Amino acid sequence: MTPRNLIAALRWSLLFLFFFAAVHAQAPAPDLILHNGNIVTMEDKQPTAAAIAMQGEKILSLGPSEPILKLAGPKTKVVDLKGRTAIPGLIDTHIHIVSGGLGMVKVQLGEAESVADVLDIVRNHIRDNSVPAGAWIVASSDWYVNQLKENRFPTRWELDKAAPENPVFLPRGAHQSASNSLALKLAGITKDTPAPKGGEIGKDAKTGEPDGTLVDTAQEPIRKLLPKEETGAALAALKRVQTLAHSLGITSLVDGGVNMGEWRTMEELKKSGGLKIRIAARVRPKSPEDFREINKTLPPATNGSAPGSSR
Repeated sequence: MTPRNLIAALRWSLLFLFFFAAVHAQAPAPDLILHNGNIVTMEDKQPTAAAIAMQGEKILSLGPSEPILKLAGPKTKVVDLKGRTAIPGLIDTHIHIVSGGLGMVKVQLGEAESVADVLDIVRNHIRDNSVPAGAWIVASSDWYVNQLKENRFPTRWELDKAAPENPVFLPRGAHQSASNSLALKLAGITKDTPAPKGGEIGKDAKTGEPDGTLVDTAQEPIRKLLPKEETGAALAALKRVQTLAHSLGITSLVDGGVNMGEWRTMEELKKSGGLKIRIAARVRPKSPEDFREINKTLPPATNGSAPGSSR
């Protein structure tokens, strides 16, 4: 090799070393390293790994524990899994976040196995909480009629026995509910009330009297009478669901129907830095002004699909 070629080679070598050192210096240290575990990747080429390094919302590296641990910086949180399994965050693909969170502090019917159980839960709620006469008894909608051995709603007359002095409203999801006689009276629903368009009023087969079951739009006269949520209740509900989801390994939620008030609550939590879960929200704007308000919040580069965004 001639002296000229040798000098050129050295120059290229030095340039490569400087470039490598610059890239290495710029590489961010991971925020979090999980090691000594069974990392499930969901990738066919590398289905599992012993360790993973993450920075922000990105995976920096997967592999054996020893080389991954060498990536740690002074501020990296290092977690020894001690052989335990770590999986990607789960996604709940259909949830109603705010209404579900509000329901978490209402009467819970999820454990009821019979109509008698439902009546006991209502009766005990009134007793244990010293609910005054005339106050509404409203259940969470998070239960199923077919969990009851009778596979039906309690009738108005059965509910009257559990709550003779309180109006009762037991929704199942958004489409069906059961109410007692006092609730029906306050709502003006009688034997002669016609079923509204898009709704049904359950009737006793012998007498034709309303049996307390209401479907879809037939519920509106009662829903209009329900106590208004307190200021801040929606935000507290959102935080409540976020905490529960994280405790179950759920990191993403798809809300099947969000009104503008609920959307604003999500935006409020995001702006405060408190939104720690991804939300894909199917927002239901009702006016051009609503559309403009939503569009102002969407990052143009991502069309509103940025991590942690409500859209």
